[in-house]
Amino acid sequence: MVVEDLRGKNIEVIVFDKVEPNPRTTTVDEGAEIARKENIDLVIGLGGGSVMDAAKGIALACSGTASIWDYWLNRTEAKGIVPPIIQVSDLNLPTSPAKKFCRKRLCGSTRSKSD
Repeated sequence: MVVEDLRGKNIEVIVFDKVEPNPRTTTVDEGAEIARKENIDLVIGLGGGSVMDAAKGIALACSGTASIWDYWLNRTEAKGIVPPIIQVSDLNLPTSPAKKFCRKRLCGSTRSKSD
C-alpha cells in the first residue's frame, strides 16, 4: 500500500525486500550497493526491528564503498552524504503485510510531477 501510494504521487520507489531476521552484513551491503547505484535520496524502513536495523545500516553504508562491518568496527567513517531515514513500525504483528524494507528515491522533490 505504501509503495502504491508513493508511486501514485509520481515518486520513484525501489523496494529491497531481502531483509531476514537478524540481518546479515551481506544483506545490508547488498542494499547499500543498490542505494549507491540508484543514488537514493531517502531510506524508509517499513517493518519490524530487523528491517529498521537494516535500513539504518543501508543508509550509512551507501555513503561510501566500505562494508557495514567496517563502520561497525570503526575502521571507516561516512565518506559522503548519509540519506535521511524514515522508520515505520508494523508493530511486529505476525500477520502484518508491511514486512518489507522499502527504499524510495525522490526525484528532486516530494511534490508530484503534476503539481
